[in-house]
Amino acid sequence: MRPSTLKINILSILFVLCGDVYALDTSAQEKTCLEIGFKTKTAAFGNCVLELLERRDSAIAVTDPDDAICRNYGFKPKSNDYANCRLQIDIQRHRNLQQQAISDEQRRQFDAQLAEQKRLRQQRASEALMDYADRLTPKPAPQSNQIITTPGGKIVNCQTVGNVTNCF
Repeated sequence: MRPSTLKINILSILFVLCGDVYALDTSAQEKTCLEIGFKTKTAAFGNCVLELLERRDSAIAVTDPDDAICRNYGFKPKSNDYANCRLQIDIQRHRNLQQQAISDEQRRQFDAQLAEQKRLRQQRASEALMDYADRLTPKPAPQSNQIITTPGGKIVNCQTVGNVTNCF
């Protein structure tokens, strides 16, 4: 086979395969048009199918706010301008979500800093209160214990509290 013939065959196969992938299923609309009374392979039947497809698409579009926005700007579905409009809305929505995530993280960090500052203030206040209580509490007199040996060899235990010494 010649290279150009091979290329043509490959391209033909690709078109057939791609045609199947992007085929529009109109069987439900065709069935409805037949039930209404249109005859197949007529212009009226084709118009009926197309009208039902447009109604289906517009019914779907009613529930899609992005579609309504793009239509309000005058863009027609299935046009490049309409696709660009939907793309811009999607990109902006993604940016908004990223900004919201950044904002949420900053808020979390700010709240954590506030909580840490509050904890430190409470700790300092507690320490100051403990220091104040220590200053108000009377200190016990210094105390010491001594063992004394008398000239007669007797061992006596003495305890001194403040200015008073007791031996026993």
